[in-house]
Amino acid sequence: MEDARMEEEQGPIGVEPMRNGESSGGFVETSSGVPDLPEACIATILSCLPPREVAKAAYVCQSYHLASQSDLVWASLLPPGHMDMLELITDPKPVFKSKKDIYNYLTTPKFFAEGTKAYWIDRETGGVILSISARGLCIIWGSTPQYWNWIPNEHSLFPEVAHLKNVCWFEVSGAFEVALPPGSYTLSWRIQLVRPNNFSDYPVHFTFSKNDLDVSKCMCYFDPRPEVALRATGNEKLPTIRVLGNRWQEYDVAEFSVDRDEPSCMLKVHLISTQGGMWKSGISMDGIVIRPTNTIKNLQRGSSMAGPSIGRAPRSVEGARMQFPDILQKFFSALRNLS
Repeated sequence: MEDARMEEEQGPIGVEPMRNGESSGGFVETSSGVPDLPEACIATILSCLPPREVAKAAYVCQSYHLASQSDLVWASLLPPGHMDMLELITDPKPVFKSKKDIYNYLTTPKFFAEGTKAYWIDRETGGVILSISARGLCIIWGSTPQYWNWIPNEHSLFPEVAHLKNVCWFEVSGAFEVALPPGSYTLSWRIQLVRPNNFSDYPVHFTFSKNDLDVSKCMCYFDPRPEVALRATGNEKLPTIRVLGNRWQEYDVAEFSVDRDEPSCMLKVHLISTQGGMWKSGISMDGIVIRPTNTIKNLQRGSSMAGPSIGRAPRSVEGARMQFPDILQKFFSALRNLS
């Protein structure tokens, strides 16, 4: 919910620039002669760049703006399997007039599997992000109102979250088969520390596995104080904790890769804290998020969640320069003048 709003406030990628001849802030006029190239040629150049750079290119001149709208560009930026993503969405879909329309549509979370899962693509890289809600996980005593409540939360990704009232045996698990484009991914738990009680003395243990082979483990304490949350216990690894605001945090607990010859993989997650026999309370759970590892930096600098994010690394700028050396040197010179 919050993340969807954030995306909407940003507006679609590749904003409409001003036309030639307009006052400062519009197109940049250049004497390079590059705009005189055929539109298809310019579009081919732009298709070698990540979405963020394509959006910048639209400001270079009128020719680049027209080329940046091309289906040739956005077809290359859409991730493999995006049509399968669209088919999973049960809500009414708009009429798409271009590949760019599809791209912008998919940059906000789209729910499926009775609202327990969501797909979207990272705005800046086109990588695929998958999230599974707390409803899509197995929470011990989760259906017992004495121990857990299901409540709305305006700052969560999903419409409702699991709120822990009071349990002694805190355990959550999940197993799901996912189809992701090739790439490196990070799996994170989304937890809100409302008023965590009895989570500071005994750690929470995270376990992750891919195809029952690649197993990773780590632990931490559910405490808003970093020095408490990440205090070392033996030789166990610690997760990376990312503060999102409104007491929501993401715990990066595992990284894994998907190979090109891997159409799908089985992921298993486990979260448990049962030591000490203490009754625990005061946290809410949104679920887990799987995103491209290369998008984590965007989150750390305050970018939207629907970024960064899985599945496909940005096209190499150096690779593009090797394909079109003279043209791209002039192109990047024009872009530098904009910054």
